[in-house]
Amino acid sequence: MSMQVTVSGFKYSDDDGNGQRASTLIQGTPPRVVLVLDSSGSTNAIFKSDTGATIPDLNNDGRTNTIIDGAVAATGQLLSYLVKGGHGKSKLGLIEFNSSAKTLFDGIAETTTAATAAGATPSYEVFEKAKVLRAYGGTNYNAGLEKAEELITSWGALPTNIIFISDGVPNFSQNGVAVAERLKNAGHNIQAFGVGKSATVAPLNAIDSDGTAYVFTKSEGLFDTLNGKLVGNVLGSVKYTEPGMSDVEIYVDINDNGSHDQGEPSTKTDSEGNYTLTADVPAAGTYEVREIEPKGYKQTEGGHTITVASDNQKFESINFGNSKSPVTIPAPAVPLPFADFTPPYLTKSTIDGSDINLTFNEEISSAEDLIKNNRFKVRVNNKNVVVTSYTIDTDARQIDLELEDPVTFRDKVSITYKDSTNDQEDGVVQDIAGNDMASFNKKKVENITGAGTALSIEEAEADGRTIELTFSDSLGDSDPKNRLFKVIADGEKNKVKDVLIGADRISATLMMQRNIEIGSSVKLSYKDRPGDQKRGVFQNERGDDMATQKDVIVNTGASENTKVPKYLSGTGQFDEITMAFDEILKPGKVEAGLFKVKDGSKEYRVRQASVGKRSKEVTLDLKDDLSVFASEVTVSYFDQPGDQNSGVLQSISGQDVGTITPTEIFLL
Repeated sequence: MSMQVTVSGFKYSDDDGNGQRASTLIQGTPPRVVLVLDSSGSTNAIFKSDTGATIPDLNNDGRTNTIIDGAVAATGQLLSYLVKGGHGKSKLGLIEFNSSAKTLFDGIAETTTAATAAGATPSYEVFEKAKVLRAYGGTNYNAGLEKAEELITSWGALPTNIIFISDGVPNFSQNGVAVAERLKNAGHNIQAFGVGKSATVAPLNAIDSDGTAYVFTKSEGLFDTLNGKLVGNVLGSVKYTEPGMSDVEIYVDINDNGSHDQGEPSTKTDSEGNYTLTADVPAAGTYEVREIEPKGYKQTEGGHTITVASDNQKFESINFGNSKSPVTIPAPAVPLPFADFTPPYLTKSTIDGSDINLTFNEEISSAEDLIKNNRFKVRVNNKNVVVTSYTIDTDARQIDLELEDPVTFRDKVSITYKDSTNDQEDGVVQDIAGNDMASFNKKKVENITGAGTALSIEEAEADGRTIELTFSDSLGDSDPKNRLFKVIADGEKNKVKDVLIGADRISATLMMQRNIEIGSSVKLSYKDRPGDQKRGVFQNERGDDMATQKDVIVNTGASENTKVPKYLSGTGQFDEITMAFDEILKPGKVEAGLFKVKDGSKEYRVRQASVGKRSKEVTLDLKDDLSVFASEVTVSYFDQPGDQNSGVLQSISGQDVGTITPTEIFLL
């Protein structure tokens, strides 16, 4: 079965040939960077993600998803950006400020390979320095910038990038503007960012180099920006400086032969180098996304593998960079194990019966002995339960735990994970870079047991003034309102006066205003109320609302009423003839040309033929009045070949009336 995927990213001219799109965030090769982090008391506030991902307790203060944990994680993202750019040994400063300020790191950080040159500190060790941050004190912009100025002065006069991150407004008499102006006038690049709901852009604009600071209320934007993934081509004062390349073809290499074959989905980049490609792939699996390299250019970033696991999957930041030939991009002598500094964390946990599915923010390694080492403990209704086995899907970023006994949808489930004290090689959950996942305690597991079965009306049957409904699942105690129903019988509305839930909890009775005729045409609709209701709608036992049901056919005995209507008699007066039958006819217009009215040799034209609601008669409207001198007027009807749905004489159950030969009518 084919699956649809959406792939998006950009294509750019990699002028410096480093495999990374340059921006105003970090300037210089190798760059000099001072990261100035706010650790005031308010940084204990919550700082969540758009996706529900958890920011782990990186500073070990016992709290997750805080601004200060986000500041620590931001340090790792910036270091990762420097590593990926292959900038060489970077001069790096790390400053903390609250009511005062202090330097946490001052030195050279190795950001190209795992090998550390003399006098350089590995990047992952710099990341560890940030974990000492604790939230306390006020917000002193001036102290943080003065400490940055002091540090930069000690380095010499070369331009330096200052990344300033704060969650609030300065609450000291000196707001840092004067220090910022000195730094900007000296040629240094200040990029100011606010984090959290209390951050205000105005004081940040006052210190930002371009006066266009940006405030992040969710973590993804901050992390992506510091890692070089801008939203579009610009975010606040941060923008790409290497140009996008237009009209470059991007394609999914279905057969993985390295060339764009006929039928393989493709698109071209727009004027700014951006692209979005919606493609159908034959099945789940891995596929290569490639570019057709522009003439005279050599690829420096690209050749991406996507793993398709489900329909309508999205893949973002599938980017391509090219440098003008014959530029040769030197590859690092060894892999870059320190590009990832952030431990994996749990983003979603669900349970369905006995299966607990855990999803993580990134690819995880294939660990062993998780059960043997009692890494996971599961509690159901505050009681420990046995985990019998587990499986790990590294590509899908998932671990599945199997419980000894299944749960019901009513059960409350939590999970605890305990990391070892030291850095482990096995027996713990790690990402592929070797970062251990931090311990967590009694996280709620979403119980989706039985959620896959949607409630619906399986059968509706009329009996006099009632309609009996049968449902696909057991009903909850939700007391549905009768006004949510609409019943149309033979084209007319029949009001629902009351709704009674059956004792079996799988049926309900609708009490109708009028009797429903056997064999009549009845349709029923139900409209779900907006939002998730507690009362007043149909729900299953889980509390899931039944979705809107449209035009449900109500059984009125029509299947048993298969008798073909028999013509009884006809009467005529003026310009109208009425033909009577022994069964109720299907209401509506009948094709006039199927009828013939004659008086001897004279023929009367039938303008219109119609059947009223719940009627056993068809009325013919003639163009001219019947002659008062007529001796013998006959009427006939021609049954069209085949079974018709409309335009012919039928019973209410759809049985076609057969051909009626010329038969004399009675003139009134």
